[in-house]
Amino acid sequence: MIDFSKDDKYAIAEFVFSFQTDVLITSDATRLVDVLAKHELITDKDNWHKRITAQDSNVCSELFDLCQASIPNEQGKAIKDEYYKG
Repeated sequence: MIDFSKDDKYAIAEFVFSFQTDVLITSDATRLVDVLAKHELITDKDNWHKRITAQDSNVCSELFDLCQASIPNEQGKAIKDEYYKG
């Protein structure tokens, strides 16, 4: 299990489990990249930020896939349950 802080878990939940406008997705993707970089789940954070700013059409799906592959299923479910009850 990865030792995510409450703020880290919130950033993950907001990106992965909520449906939002493109503007909010950009903001949440940027926060998610920071969390993933902090936990060394991605490298080249600056490149990811540039892709987000440029609205690269693949960046969100790549980040979603990265979360699916990097965060253990049990932990992902626990994060979802904590922030999206009901």
